[in-house]
Amino acid sequence: MPHSPKKPYFSMAKMLFSLVLCSVLSTNHAEGPLPGQNKKPLELTVRKGVFSKIPIVFLGFQTLGSDMDIGSVVENDLRLSGSFSILPNYSMGQRDQEALSKPNLLLWQAYPGAMVVQGNITSNGSTISVELKMYDATLNKLLKTGTIYASISQWRSLAHLISNAIYYELTGEKGIFDTQIVFVAQSGTALKPVARIAIIDQDGYNLRFLTSGDEYCDSPKTSLVSPNIAYSFLNKRRYMLRMHNIATEQKTILPIKGIGISAEFSPNGRDVLISDSFNGSTTLNIYDMSTGQTRQLNRSYGGIAVSPSYAPDGQSFVVSSDQDLTASTETKRRIGAPKLYIVQNNGVVQLLSKGKGSYLSPSWSPDGKYVAFVKRSKGNYYIGVMNRDGTGERMLASDHMIDYPSWAPNSRMLIFCAQQRRFSPYSLFIVDLTGRSLRKLPVQAGGASYGGKHPSWHAYKAKATS
Repeated sequence: MPHSPKKPYFSMAKMLFSLVLCSVLSTNHAEGPLPGQNKKPLELTVRKGVFSKIPIVFLGFQTLGSDMDIGSVVENDLRLSGSFSILPNYSMGQRDQEALSKPNLLLWQAYPGAMVVQGNITSNGSTISVELKMYDATLNKLLKTGTIYASISQWRSLAHLISNAIYYELTGEKGIFDTQIVFVAQSGTALKPVARIAIIDQDGYNLRFLTSGDEYCDSPKTSLVSPNIAYSFLNKRRYMLRMHNIATEQKTILPIKGIGISAEFSPNGRDVLISDSFNGSTTLNIYDMSTGQTRQLNRSYGGIAVSPSYAPDGQSFVVSSDQDLTASTETKRRIGAPKLYIVQNNGVVQLLSKGKGSYLSPSWSPDGKYVAFVKRSKGNYYIGVMNRDGTGERMLASDHMIDYPSWAPNSRMLIFCAQQRRFSPYSLFIVDLTGRSLRKLPVQAGGASYGGKHPSWHAYKAKATS
């Protein structure tokens, strides 16, 4: 894999342009918080209440050649987030002047709460500098200003970081526009399928392959705190598990007895939770990366317990099982349709899912509030979300076949794969927590399109080097 790009550098304009907090645009602002925003994390009421998109318009943002349009990338990021309504630019004929002076904010006062973001872009041939200003059109006032710059080769990364900053200022939530997604890129034919582990930016750009395609790969999972990923691969008709550091290219075969079904990294990145199927039974084992030792969490019982997903505190995980895990070892019985169970590190187990149907592929949100899942009911497949105590179950999307939900790092979006009709290739889709914003993530490289399966949102970011 290509090396991780260096982070753009930030300057001190009227305040520190903080990447960690995504708090761009320094203060020269009105008293109190921004309109509609109180600097607390955004709380969404998804069953009742009113959902209103934030109206926003972008001015200036001159292009640096035909393929370097920072403004379009920022606009596209925020549009795809589902939280913003992009307003028309009523002063298109004055872009150059607008980038250097205050725009006529009265043009957008008809839109309550409208925000105007102005960008003045300059370049010396090797570095891009973007002076940003944020205005409140309703108050007719400049709220914040600041400057951000990066090497010209990192113009797209710079655009995503600007999107993060705007998103944070107006929602109180961290943006995810500079993140990536690891998945299985599918090609070939039904008789000779090719499945490669690949990585792509969250907006569908910069697809690159992490495996060669010589072996069939499946089910990648990413670490939250390191460049490690784990995935299964077919070796002489047997699925095994491999851990792959995509920064150093170091690869490690994970120890299993039978068929490696899935692997999940602990939140601290030190352990890997493995689902190992052997002699018709599935066991859950923890692999200690520092010692190389494995310990078994549950006894083999002739059932299936798969797709474990850790809680953010690492003290428990949620798993899908077709056997009642709350019963004693002597009385455990197959229950038919799989249910979701929370397994504590001390061995205490509780039933999580309460509804009818099969519950599959659970995924615990990074903020710990929700569990996403796939539900199969009456021949239909759904992506659903419930609260961490099993209440508030709701469906976000449905299709012919759906699998493998994975959370964005800010716990506001999910990516999953879906097959829209029988025998068609799988595709990647992103949905927000309300279910109101659903989009297909294109998987293309070199003029070719690929199917996409088994996505895992990659939250890890390499530390900037001096």
